[in-house]
Amino acid sequence: MRAIKLLILLVGLSDLSRGQQSGGVPTTLSGCVIGLNGSFTLETSDGIRHILIGSQNELLSHNGQLVVVTGTPGTSQRAVVQHEFQVSSVKKLADVCQPLASALTP
Repeated sequence: MRAIKLLILLVGLSDLSRGQQSGGVPTTLSGCVIGLNGSFTLETSDGIRHILIGSQNELLSHNGQLVVVTGTPGTSQRAVVQHEFQVSSVKKLADVCQPLASALTP
């Protein structure tokens, strides 16, 4: 009987762990998409760079643009530290990122 309770507890913990790793709550971020060597980041107005994970073609088409991305933040310890964000959709707000454009102006 004790072995059965232990097995049920282990199965329940395993299911809980899988649920936490499948992704967080859907959310939106806005900022500038920056692509370099096949990797994409989104720099938000507070200066945080989020590593974007998703369709390379879609992200490439928004490189250098001000966008709103919808998706889920990573939940693993590494993903949280590196600000990984799984993108499900991208919406363009402007053709050019203002911070990027002003940084290039002398």
